[in-house]
Amino acid sequence: MMPRRASQADRDFVERLVQEIADALKEEKRYAIYEEKLSVAFPRADKFRETKIQEFAREHGWRLRHYSDGLCAIFDLDPTIDR
Repeated sequence: MMPRRASQADRDFVERLVQEIADALKEEKRYAIYEEKLSVAFPRADKFRETKIQEFAREHGWRLRHYSDGLCAIFDLDPTIDR
């Protein structure tokens, strides 16, 4: 089975998610994305889901501070990056 290619709508959603997290982390120390939104960008059936969420966070200068399958992912700014 070939991997599913992301649709333009999926890519647009991820971009909005990136902006939402980035904006929130300007004001807050941590920000949670709950399953309803998380599952759009990172399907629950993916056995490497948590790893992909960690990579997503690193790509944007964040850390995945907490992950609870089926509930949420909590992000914060990566303190090893000078801002």
